[in-house]
Amino acid sequence: AEHLSPEIPAIRPDSVEGWFHLAKLGYYLHPLRGRPLGEARDALDRAAELDPDNVIILVHQALLAVKAGRPDEVDALTRRALALLDRGDYADFPLLVRVIRTFGLPGRPGESDLWAELEDANPYTPLWCLAPLSCPIGNVAAAERLSELMVRPAQPAPVRLFGRLARAGLALGRGRWSAAKAELAEAARLDPATATIHHAFLALAHHRDPAPEGLHALRDELSALT
Repeated sequence: AEHLSPEIPAIRPDSVEGWFHLAKLGYYLHPLRGRPLGEARDALDRAAELDPDNVIILVHQALLAVKAGRPDEVDALTRRALALLDRGDYADFPLLVRVIRTFGLPGRPGESDLWAELEDANPYTPLWCLAPLSCPIGNVAAAERLSELMVRPAQPAPVRLFGRLARAGLALGRGRWSAAKAELAEAARLDPATATIHHAFLALAHHRDPAPEGLHALRDELSALT
């Protein structure tokens, strides 16, 4: 993907999608490999130049601004996105943008009202809000609170599954492997195969030193999946 993605805007320099996918590649992969997230910024800015009213691009720009510690940019970009959403049809996006504003700006403006709305939101809205909270924004406590909404019994099964997997990752990030395994066990009640795959991912986290017998058991479980 990293090899091919630059070829698209090279061939079609006016392709918004080409520049945006090049930016997303850096946005998602660079942090995993210790490279600066800001390297995605040039491609993202170029996509914004070509399509200045693209709300999804604005949201990604705002998240990069949060990561870079530029509150004035966060404020301007999220205000612009909310203004565009007033005349659009992105059902989940107003709350997502407000999550970025609240937790990406000093003082967390409107936090109490935001949580009240998230409580009553479309069941899938917290799913979209969880990723920016846990990664670019890095507010683990808020991500954990949001995940609690996702695992409530009344939520649809896919939302509960994603919530359990997210809670497992957040627990491991705090060094709580036993709590992570408890969440994975709950996820297995909803989707055993997906839970096994995520268990294997988390067992291989770089800051753990898993026992060989545990890895052998996971390998056998993975081999048995159809």
